Amino acid sequence: MAERINALRVSLGLAVLLVEQNLDFICAMADRALLIQRGRIVVRPLETPSTIPRSSQSSSK
Repeated sequence: MAERINALRVSLGLAVLLVEQNLDFICAMADRALLIQRGRIVVRPLETPSTIPRSSQSSSK
């Protein structure tokens, strides 16, 4: 799926908004990422996905 989305993004010059819970998938796809947890932004935009702390991916109930 990642390859298809990237191919469309590049060939058509599109921006893509992707809502996904799989952090590894996002890190492989995104130029920029925003992490929201319990309705609050916990990692600001313009940070590279690799800077998202792995402890942030734990689910909250």
